[in-house]
Amino acid sequence: MNEENLVLEDTENADELTAEETVEEVVDTTPEKIYTEDELNARVDELLSKKIARREAKIRKELEREYRPYKELGTVVNAGLGTDSIQDATSNLRDFYSKKGIEIPSQPTYSDYDIKVLAQDEANNIIDMGFDEVVEEVDRLADIGVDNMTPRERQVFSVLAEYRTSEEKRKELASVGVSADVYESKEFKDFAAQFNQNTPISNIYKLYSTSANAIKPEKIGSMKNGNTQEEKDFFTPEEVDKLTAEDYDNPQIFEKVRRSMAKW
Repeated sequence: MNEENLVLEDTENADELTAEETVEEVVDTTPEKIYTEDELNARVDELLSKKIARREAKIRKELEREYRPYKELGTVVNAGLGTDSIQDATSNLRDFYSKKGIEIPSQPTYSDYDIKVLAQDEANNIIDMGFDEVVEEVDRLADIGVDNMTPRERQVFSVLAEYRTSEEKRKELASVGVSADVYESKEFKDFAAQFNQNTPISNIYKLYSTSANAIKPEKIGSMKNGNTQEEKDFFTPEEVDKLTAEDYDNPQIFEKVRRSMAKW
């Protein structure tokens, strides 16, 4: 009997050792992956874009559910009146009930000045939210079509479209080292006005830079080492504080500042 117990204990101990050895053998010794800043930024952008897309899809579904009854009503009214749009149907119904002596409350009306002021304020709020918001709103209004916009929407579209075009041109010039002083100068604006709006602004600047009245862009002071024309590769915190918004629009400067900050 004792011999049997000893045999069982030895077998159990052997099983435990085998299990422990097996656990030790499957331990993952792969070193933890270290992500670069670019990889982390790309991952964050990916997660944010997916989150924003889910949020937009949710809002779109909620709006579709909320306005579905009105859409169905519009379909029924248009079919009954033989009209093609809710605007025409509304006009016909207003005339119909007016002839029966039923007074239809009128919508509040605004003067052209009021519409322009309200539209400018709305456009400014969108601009303050960032360039991406401007692009999104311009594209949304463009899909509606100018003929289908309200007077206020047309004003907002005009302001935002002009701002978008100006910003895209400014960024294009900044990418080749042209400062805002040159881009905003009367000389350059007068020169650019001679070209078609579809002409790339960089091509216009190339021609302008060879003209007699051209303002030559100066190298950014903070980009120089002392009095030499050699561009800096490293910025101190004090030098970064002196950079302007226009400086940061230059992708080369922005990248050098970013690398410098990593060494502080």
